[in-house]
Amino acid sequence: MATFDEFMRLFTDRPYLRHGLQRGIGVEHELLLVYHDGSMGDALRVVNDLSKENGWRAEYDRFQPDLLIAAKHHMLGMMTVDAGQGTLEWVSPRFANLHELDSATRRMQNILVCVAARSGQYVLGVGMQPLTTASHKLLIPKNRYGLFLERFGEKAFGGFSVNASLQASVDARNPPDLCELTLDMQALSGPLIALT
Repeated sequence: MATFDEFMRLFTDRPYLRHGLQRGIGVEHELLLVYHDGSMGDALRVVNDLSKENGWRAEYDRFQPDLLIAAKHHMLGMMTVDAGQGTLEWVSPRFANLHELDSATRRMQNILVCVAARSGQYVLGVGMQPLTTASHKLLIPKNRYGLFLERFGEKAFGGFSVNASLQASVDARNPPDLCELTLDMQALSGPLIALT
């Protein structure tokens, strides 16, 4: 078992340490796109369309510079493509409280629904799956996803078919706060699991 000092060394100078500030909270929210017939949507198309909206800009993969992977907004964070062709992930900025996060979430959802609708796509909620059968051609063409297929073959699709999720991320105030925050999150994990 690691000592407190060993634990703290793992997290020193990480980007989620916000020295002297209050804790910040954000989300990573995976969203699935479908067409009216229930088939898998096209996340790259939605991200491309979103990147052309006012206040948004395109972000490209650093290893594959011609591959669009996200649309970024200075106040709403980043909408990225995920492993599946029809999967988006919203990575929000950190907010000071849950009210600010909720407001930004609603704003982002409204923008995304409008942008997706222009190409005939719908945004599904958490825990839903499109009807499309998983296949190699439905993966976003990132090199790392190809490595999964190379190593595990068709069995790799089992890992890609996990339904969409919503994860919270919290920034700590300083190194000792990180330990306290970890303990707080562990204490909350039981009740959260019981509620799902």
